[in-house]
Amino acid sequence: MFDTNQVYAYGYIAGLIEREAVSHGQTIVTAKLFEDASMRPSVGFAQINNAARRSKLLTDDLAARIADIAATIDAPIDDDAGMMPKPLPLPLQGTWQLGYYHALGGKEPAYDHKTGIRAMRKAAGMTQAQLADKMGCSQEHISRWETGAVIPGADTIKQIADALGCSMDDLV
Repeated sequence: MFDTNQVYAYGYIAGLIEREAVSHGQTIVTAKLFEDASMRPSVGFAQINNAARRSKLLTDDLAARIADIAATIDAPIDDDAGMMPKPLPLPLQGTWQLGYYHALGGKEPAYDHKTGIRAMRKAAGMTQAQLADKMGCSQEHISRWETGAVIPGADTIKQIADALGCSMDDLV
């Protein structure tokens, strides 16, 4: 399962490609592809990247930028997903869309600043078990929040931020 930063990065890459397409009077990301890519980012990435290659939109600079961003995506393969990955939960689909629109609008990526639960926990020098103890929940909860298997609500995000000594914005 992807975490928030990884999903955002996939969306940002799609937005970069679409921005390049628009600058050449083309469209790569149709409404259907937008929906599909936000539900299944790795599949969408392959489709959008292939379409950009066919349209000869991938300049060396754009390809290098995409490679830099893609290098931040280190997601495990879901062996239980079968041939087609499971759709992301709706909040993560929104994260993909946010990344897409940030890039399409020329905004610098936000994932450098919003580091996520896992990164903030590690920066605080805590294990999942230590954070769970501090919050009064199970280590399994922490793991599921970090991987995006479960999206914590606003109250829980506030509790996590308090436990880690960071802002809520750092986590989402």
